[in-house]
Amino acid sequence: MSECTAGYEDRGHLVSKSVALHHLGFIQIQASDYEKAIETFSRVLLLFRQDLFYAEFGIRAYPWLIEALLGPDWLALPSKS
Repeated sequence: MSECTAGYEDRGHLVSKSVALHHLGFIQIQASDYEKAIETFSRVLLLFRQDLFYAEFGIRAYPWLIEALLGPDWLALPSKS
């Protein structure tokens, strides 16, 4: 991610950053890169906490963060052994 955002970390509006990071995190989930997705959605939530006025954009990170935290086997039932 640092290659994509090099030089732009402190630029842009909170909404623009949030939207861009949402897309990046979703792509990381689709690529099964759950650790990077967790990092990305954690950044979204930090932006969200800076200004709750943008809750409509920041709140969308929670379901994808949960999916990233649970990983690929989130529907698998625990074994009964």
